[in-house]
Amino acid sequence: MLLDGVLARRCYYADGRRVAGRAEPMVSITLRDPEAGAAWAGYMEEALMRRFKAAYAAMADLTRGVCDRTCSDPGPYRCCEAMYCSLAIEYAKSEGVKLRRTAHPLPLMGEDGRCTAPAHLRPICSAHQCDINSLGFFKPRDGILSADEAFKLTDRYFALRAKASADCDIDSQYEG
Repeated sequence: MLLDGVLARRCYYADGRRVAGRAEPMVSITLRDPEAGAAWAGYMEEALMRRFKAAYAAMADLTRGVCDRTCSDPGPYRCCEAMYCSLAIEYAKSEGVKLRRTAHPLPLMGEDGRCTAPAHLRPICSAHQCDINSLGFFKPRDGILSADEAFKLTDRYFALRAKASADCDIDSQYEG
């Protein structure tokens, strides 16, 4: 059984959209056992999605942590707006996931003041941090964020972003 393009159909863009099935094949392999081929493709899809979800969860933790320390707006919702909740709801719907609205004015805000949507289903929110969006790096702040720490956090941010948006190169999937 020839599995041209299985990985291309099983990989995801940084924003979570699946690569279209007609994408150029990433790998061509020939397997004599069709069941083994299907199992391998399923394993790869699960492994890639686990890595994708973990990268977005780590990015959301990182950006939230920096915002908690550096944002001049002390409110728990800082950059949250109902518009972003709507985008996350629509995005999740396109992925076949239904997100439940809450009674909060921000439709995905839980009673604990945290978003109820998983980080990978709200990529705009997970990746957002004002310094990164405006300056391209975390800005050092006297007594709050040293230049060395800001540099390390910026490196970490872009490493996570690259991991979340990595192409589906088969070799890189087994390295890490």
